[in-house]
Amino acid sequence: PGSRARARPRGRGAVDKRQVLTCGRIQRLAKRRAGIPPSSVTWRVLHTLEVMGTISTGTLSRVEGTRPTTTTDIVERLERDGLVARQRDPHDARSRLVEITDAGREYCRNCELSVGESVVPALNMLSDRDRDLLMRVLPALRRAVEVLSENDERTTRN
Repeated sequence: PGSRARARPRGRGAVDKRQVLTCGRIQRLAKRRAGIPPSSVTWRVLHTLEVMGTISTGTLSRVEGTRPTTTTDIVERLERDGLVARQRDPHDARSRLVEITDAGREYCRNCELSVGESVVPALNMLSDRDRDLLMRVLPALRRAVEVLSENDERTTRN
């Protein structure tokens, strides 16, 4: 009575935290196999910009969970490397907008390709049945990404 019990999804279609944690673990292992550090700020920030489009550095800080000064340092480095471009916000002279460049998009594609190629040999060791099951669940995982992205955009866009 005195404690609040968390509602746990039950039933056949319930999402279990183990599924989410397993997806995260697969991603970390795939990045490690591809030689990409697990905390690869470059890829993470570029991916955020690719998904969200042109955003302010303040929004980028909130999305990435970094201090504004850290975000500014990251963006300056990415700009020097030609992966992002900055411009003044036409609606707020104090703010800068950040957008991914074509070179930044190419960097993302190369990372994705490396990560994808790094796991193929291991996944080919799975049974045909397991590989088929992974392919069948892919559309549901993509929809989950869309739902999470939409919810994330609602809470971070200003």
